[in-house]
This record gives sequence, structure tokens and C-alpha cells, in this order.
Amino acid sequence: MISYTLDMLNLYARLGKLAIERFDSIYEDSLLAAAQNIAKTADTCPIILLAGPSGSGKTTTAHKLEKYLDDMGHEAHTVPMDNYFYRRDDGVVPLDEEGRHDLESPLNLDMELFARHTAMMAEGKAVDMPTFDFANQRRSNLTVPVKRKKGEIIIFEGIHALNPQVLPDQSFSRRIYICPDVEVELEGGNITQQQIRLLRRLMRDKTHRGSSFEATLGKYRSVCRGERLYIDPYKDSADIFINTFMSYELNVYASCLRGSLRGMDKTLLRETGADRLMELLELLVPVAVQDVSPDALIQEFLGNS
Repeated sequence: MISYTLDMLNLYARLGKLAIERFDSIYEDSLLAAAQNIAKTADTCPIILLAGPSGSGKTTTAHKLEKYLDDMGHEAHTVPMDNYFYRRDDGVVPLDEEGRHDLESPLNLDMELFARHTAMMAEGKAVDMPTFDFANQRRSNLTVPVKRKKGEIIIFEGIHALNPQVLPDQSFSRRIYICPDVEVELEGGNITQQQIRLLRRLMRDKTHRGSSFEATLGKYRSVCRGERLYIDPYKDSADIFINTFMSYELNVYASCLRGSLRGMDKTLLRETGADRLMELLELLVPVAVQDVSPDALIQEFLGNS
């Protein structure tokens, strides 16, 4: 894990586009190295399982990795594991300790179908991949035909991609874990990568999903519980690790979020630890959204991608 001080972050912010380009290139280099690694075993391990907790940058990382593999002659296809969400016909759903629907549980996935389809795809057999209708919270009648050709690679991205309960046989796969592997030193206690991902979700949910800050913070405890139970235990099984933190991103969020968070209910901020994030944002030199490259990872959260 990398540690940054406020002085370091603000120094990079003052360097402007020079620092932005430098840290974007470090991330891109890690993707190129991952693609080269994957290409070496493409024939025996054509299925890529890419996992990371909420706010890690899975979607952007998967699609960028796909492009690198395409350029190497291994045509790749990215598939969100959300396609395998389903609701049982009997209406039974996984519950948490308080008797509420556990939205983070892998039991929300059709694990039997996912395991069967991945094995078939690895063998080059045709499957009709399901899709999920999130608006109506049910499996759609629409399916997507998939037949992997020799040399092609399928990238599955989702929070449960490394969970052996979801895919017991991973012999035909390579496993990738991503997260912003960093902490920021702040008087009174460091800002963790979990809190940094909360900032990312506040940005994303506001710009992409129409969610309020209150709604995002209200789900934070459940998201953290799910991460602890269903994601953390399997991250060390990954073959490849990618750090998705950009040294300038917190300064960008400062320019976007600081004003809005000031007007929020202070009780809710304290209960979720977001008051510490507010303290951090107030101390950062803002970086304008316009200075961020159009294809930068954090565009996934800024609403400009």
C-alpha cells in the first residue's frame, strides 16, 4: 500500500497536466503488463476474472485491458457479471443479519448457470448469455449469443469474480484484483482506500445514476459489510494486482464535491465517516475536471465517459 501526505497530493495538483499525464501512464503501463501476462496463457486460460470492491474502476479497467489484448491479436470481449443476476421464481432472496435483502451477497447471482457458461465458453461452445432488467429487477427475456473463437478471450468483471463459491473450477482462468491501494495521512487518522472509493461512488452515483449523496451514504455500511464478507477473503488468490489510484483524483473530487457536501446533514456525515472526507477535501488544492484526460480511469466516476 502506498501512503500519500497532503503536501504530496497538493504538489502534484500544482504540477497540473504534467502530473496527471504521469500517473495516467503508470496505470496504463500496468494494464499493458497485465495484457502481456494474460496473452502468454491465452490458449489454456481464455477466461479472465476481474474483481474489485465497489468503486475500484472495474468497468474502465476491463475495457482498457480488452483493447490492449485486441491490439496484441487476442480479440477480447468484456462481460459484466451483472448479466447473471436473477430473482428466484419462489421470491426467496438472501438476507443479512437484520433480515433485509442482502444486495451484496453472491447468492444474488445464478451461480450454477455462470459456472456452466464459463466452462462452455472456455471450450469454445456456444451459449445464450442472459441479461438482467434492472428497471424491473428481473431477468430479461433478451439473451446474447456468445461463441468464443480460438485465441479469443472473455473478461468477466464483477465484485464476486474471484469467489470460488461462484466459480468452483477456475482452472481455465486468470484472476485479476484491482483497487485504489493507497491511504492518505491526515491528522486524527488516515484516510483509507475504502473511504477513497466512497468518494468515487459519491461522484458516480450523483452523475451516472441519479442517486443523492444521502442515498449513497445510507448504503455505505451494507457495502462495507459485503466487501468484508464476500470480496476481501479472495483477493489474495489473484494472479495479477492493479492499483487504480490516481494521485490527482482526490483534488478533482475536491473541486466537484466540496460545495455540495458542506450543505449536508452533519449527523449523517459523522455516522458514515464522511466528515473525515469533508475535512480532507477542504485541505486539497482543487484540480479542474477539464484538466483530466477524456480516457482517464476516473472519468468512470466523473460522468464524462
